[in-house]
Amino acid sequence: MSLAWKSARLGAGQINETSMRIASAIVALLMLLPGFAEAQSSKAIPPELVDWVPWVLDGHEHQRCPFMLGQTPGGEGEHLCAWPGLLQVDVSADNARFGLSWTVLEESWLRLPGDSRLRPLDVTVDGRSAVVLMNGDQPMLRLQAGRQRVEGWLTWTKRPTTLPVPETIALVTLRLDGAVIPVPERDGDQLWLGRVATEVGADTLGLRVFRRLDDGLPLRLATQINLEVSGRAREVSQYFDRRSDPGRRNPCGA
Repeated sequence: MSLAWKSARLGAGQINETSMRIASAIVALLMLLPGFAEAQSSKAIPPELVDWVPWVLDGHEHQRCPFMLGQTPGGEGEHLCAWPGLLQVDVSADNARFGLSWTVLEESWLRLPGDSRLRPLDVTVDGRSAVVLMNGDQPMLRLQAGRQRVEGWLTWTKRPTTLPVPETIALVTLRLDGAVIPVPERDGDQLWLGRVATEVGADTLGLRVFRRLDDGLPLRLATQINLEVSGRAREVSQYFDRRSDPGRRNPCGA
């Protein structure tokens, strides 16, 4: 973030020298924290500067979120601030009901199932009515930080062959006229209704962890996790015992 830009936004002469020094110290401190991770910064920022953090991150709240592997943190597209759970779709002759949970780290715009032809109706967030806006062909919903349940309906006069489902939603269960489709078939952002994948490999999961310690100031520990997954779309929980993690004993304290 550019401190000069922040100063211009407040107006010339409205920030005194003391405020500038404090803001500069906060910016320098935050830049030492990868991705401005909130869990790390909450312990690292001196109590005297904590009240300044919202001011520094104004308009850049996404930098509190984890950033994508292989990308330089900073821009909104490089950070992941919302994570979808399992999408449940129940399709009948004239409509479809959908529901899924979202884990949101920072207030975010999220894409819903549907498009300009099949606009989501009666959308609720934790049982309360919500406003859906269209961004071109994509129905969007803005959610506050937290874990929330989103539900809604899609209606039609003639059932389509596919439903638009964002590719970012990986886990989907499908019921068609009351019957469970064991392995729903997807083609990009389209969920097929009535077509089933015929060949599914065995469920396998391979995991390899690599770490590299860069000797610098400050020390930086880079961790890369490689996954090899096949079989059905599913959610797998993996627990790592930090007491047996050799990375915990490195000078970074990770």
